[in-house]
Amino acid sequence: MNLTALWSVLNRSWHLLISHRDRWQKSLRKRSRSLQFFALIGLTVLVVSSCNQAPQTGAVDRTAPSSQSTTAERVVKHALGETKVPANPQRVVVLDNAVLDTAITLGVKPVGAALYPGTTSYLGDKTQGIETVGSSPAPPNLEKIVSLKPDLILGIAIVHKQLYDQLSQIAPTVLAEDSGREGNWKQHMTLYAEALGKTEVAKNLLNDYNQQVNQLKQRLGEQLTKTSVSLVAGFQDRLGFYTTGSFPGSILQDVGLPRPPAQEKADIFASQVSREDFKSINGDVIFLIRNAIDPNNTIVDQFKQDPLFSQLDAVKQNRVYVVDGKVWTVGRSILAANRVLDDLSNYLVKQ
Repeated sequence: MNLTALWSVLNRSWHLLISHRDRWQKSLRKRSRSLQFFALIGLTVLVVSSCNQAPQTGAVDRTAPSSQSTTAERVVKHALGETKVPANPQRVVVLDNAVLDTAITLGVKPVGAALYPGTTSYLGDKTQGIETVGSSPAPPNLEKIVSLKPDLILGIAIVHKQLYDQLSQIAPTVLAEDSGREGNWKQHMTLYAEALGKTEVAKNLLNDYNQQVNQLKQRLGEQLTKTSVSLVAGFQDRLGFYTTGSFPGSILQDVGLPRPPAQEKADIFASQVSREDFKSINGDVIFLIRNAIDPNNTIVDQFKQDPLFSQLDAVKQNRVYVVDGKVWTVGRSILAANRVLDDLSNYLVKQ
């Protein structure tokens, strides 16, 4: 083969090689793009699959919150167990006067409340706009509560224990052991404050209360240990007294005021007395507590007209003072307690 022919063969081979190289590179680029495409599809399927699985986990176990919801909830121990409550409840329903007093004083205005009728006047206009969900201590209106869409319900076990499961289906429910009438109102206030996320506010309010107690002690001076204070009220159709184991009795005990011997009882909060047993209500001072539910105060008025009434020491010394039962017996929390301290100061401190 001559050089011209050889060059011609080599030239064709070179072009053929270049042509195959170009086709091979194009094929490689196509396969690379295909691999990228399928990889993208695989990643998309993986992400979508993960998103679809998230709700299934929550649906299986409603009690297993996500990390975000965990930080937005707190567990509160109460009379009927433990309850997860929102960190910052916005729509609270309260089922007792003491809870209402606590919530309002802590800066939380409930959307609904079940109360003793006509017993919130001492709270002023702070109750305006609060929906009524029943009259305590009767069972509340569950349908009304549902309509308010609460995120927290607060009540008392001695009244609402039987409704606890139903209430818990509506919203997280926290119940104190009793109503605070037994004098343990501070513990109940602390519990409700925890449920409302207002623990520090409650501590400050109780510190202020203790400071007022100490100031009153100082103002009373020698009277503090020499003045026996009797708490008298009408109970249904008979007269009675409140003991050291009652809401008002616990406040007098904080101040250090002596009580008549018959009223020094911590195991009961109140007791009825017969006409023949008027000595049990005798004291240097008598606070006549108007019945919060009986505006006519019939029993107390009858008591004041009884001839035996004039034989009591407080009557002889003209130291019988009529006070508001809505504050002294129904409020059963911090705002009412402060009002009781005001009454004690106004009536007992010598001007």
